[in-house]
Amino acid sequence: MKVAEITLDWLRTALSKRFPELHISHFCLEDIGAGTGYGGTVLRATLQRTPDYLPASVIVKLPVTDALTLHNLKTTGVLLREAQFYRDLATNDRLDVPEIYHVAIHDSDFEIIMEDLGSDKRNTLDDLSVDQIKQSLVSIAKLHSSFWDHDILQEAWLKPVSDGSRESRKENLASVSRAINILEASSHDVGYTLDCACRLQRLIPESPTTVPLPKPVTLVHGDFHSNNLYFSDRRVILFDWQLTGKGTPMMDVANLLVSSCDPKVYSENIDDFLATYHRALVREGISTYSIRSLRRGYRDALFFTFLKFLIVLGTVQLDNEDGEALKDSAIPRLDACARAANAKLYCRLMPLMFLAIKFVNLCHAIFDPLRRP
Repeated sequence: MKVAEITLDWLRTALSKRFPELHISHFCLEDIGAGTGYGGTVLRATLQRTPDYLPASVIVKLPVTDALTLHNLKTTGVLLREAQFYRDLATNDRLDVPEIYHVAIHDSDFEIIMEDLGSDKRNTLDDLSVDQIKQSLVSIAKLHSSFWDHDILQEAWLKPVSDGSRESRKENLASVSRAINILEASSHDVGYTLDCACRLQRLIPESPTTVPLPKPVTLVHGDFHSNNLYFSDRRVILFDWQLTGKGTPMMDVANLLVSSCDPKVYSENIDDFLATYHRALVREGISTYSIRSLRRGYRDALFFTFLKFLIVLGTVQLDNEDGEALKDSAIPRLDACARAANAKLYCRLMPLMFLAIKFVNLCHAIFDPLRRP
């Protein structure tokens, strides 16, 4: 669906099931996502409507308009994920998500109308307070516990958001090379991170195309950072679910803490943060994941979060103020993440890890067909 297709009749029809008494006499659209965001075109529709107690505005999400981005989203299986999540999974009333008024999926097209959360939106990598981080960890624990080792995770559309194809590996290698150039030109003390990045640059071409997920597995948000959270006096809301899928829970936790926590605050509070998440899991009925296992899983997730952020750094556009600001904010966090993850040790062990993964993959290829009825 295109923006030009948003008409008065379309809005009335799309919202009629959720608000049968709603009458819209006029509306205006405001582009609040620059029109070409990674996951979709995001618009605010302000409504002249009766009765006046119904929402005065809603958020409309449509596919991106950029042809190359659209193609990449289709080929990686990401394009429809958010719409599928809101349609099929977000009805669970335990989840802290926006209220969804309308979802429709047509082949490789979608349309979403949701609650307008207002303007409490921050820049990527903005710091959250300690209380906000704890509140967010409790919300993500509710998500994880709701789908912990759940049968729904076998759905094809929820496969992990990773692509081991040669093209994807080539793009990742190019991003790491650009990140190395950025680190070399940085005024920050990044010797440790630069050494790890150069090691990874050499290792990526040898990495397995398929990496088995460590247990436990659950539904993960996939892009859990401050810019995808809304805080009010009563609740925290998680939105932007384009990268949701089957994954290991600690990747969400590591993504939040690396991206949205000041490194000094992180070092002073990491034990408390992990304990907060663990207590929330236990309250939600997950008693089989010990704090010891959680900490071990977090260490692994921290290294792969470092790799993810290194690749992201290589995609930053440095020809504008936002790109420069993001780079200056990202580099100290990336360095802190590398050190906290003991990334040099992981890089040294990766060749052995690759051999183990390839052996596991070979066993699956041989024995999985024999287990099928």
